[in-house]
Amino acid sequence: MTCSVVIPVRNDSSYLERCLRALREQTRAPDEIVVVDNGSTDDLSTVLDRHPEVHRVWEPVPGVAVSAAAGYDAARGDLILRCDADSLPSPGWVEEGGSLSLSLLSFLELG
Repeated sequence: MTCSVVIPVRNDSSYLERCLRALREQTRAPDEIVVVDNGSTDDLSTVLDRHPEVHRVWEPVPGVAVSAAAGYDAARGDLILRCDADSLPSPGWVEEGGSLSLSLLSFLELG
């Protein structure tokens, strides 16, 4: 199962840098990271230049729900996890999210 992480962001580049570093240190690396730029005017481009693994999507309509939806549409993973730019995912966050999702799918298939 492939896993995408979607991160909507608007003027949170310093937090995003920390979040992306935490995602690099996961016990199970995400297959894709999608950052949705929701009209940032800070140095987001500079941060993303340091993270070539990140897929950037632009969403001009302001709002977390709209930008998250744009990220979900762009994500290619079988499983989509979402966090905010100011999140600091623990090292096992992606792995635990994947395991929980597989357990839920198994439960639903048996039910």
